[in-house]
Amino acid sequence: MKAKTNNGGCILKTPYGPLSVNEKGEVYQNGKQLTQGDELYDSDTDLSVCIEPFVYVHDKKSIHQKRVAMDDLVEAANYVQGTKAGKKDPAILHKDHNRNNYESSNLEWVEKGSPEYASYRKDEIAQIKKRNAELNPNKSFPNFMQPKP
Repeated sequence: MKAKTNNGGCILKTPYGPLSVNEKGEVYQNGKQLTQGDELYDSDTDLSVCIEPFVYVHDKKSIHQKRVAMDDLVEAANYVQGTKAGKKDPAILHKDHNRNNYESSNLEWVEKGSPEYASYRKDEIAQIKKRNAELNPNKSFPNFMQPKP
């Protein structure tokens, strides 16, 4: 499923072709670095919504791009410290509480119910709410669309 590149990156075989992920959390397709995103436009509400970080990959079987979650990529590349084996409800903790920092040294498997994950999740929710406000200046953002603890 995966092989190491000369620069220490990991090649992942995906339905969209090979992707290279390195320990800095950078993702490449066909030698080009993919941009990490965290927003989608909701035409029903005319609002942009902050979602989990992702990259758009080119699907060689389609004219459309596909969204692939960063959590899935770093997990597949084994760049999350520790192991999720034996955990009842594993989650990826961003040690610096920056939900967009996918550097391997910043990621660790923890239980979702752990105090450190609860602390991270509280900060992550605040970041998402702030991002939703930034994405939609001068608009009212409905509470039902905000993340839940």
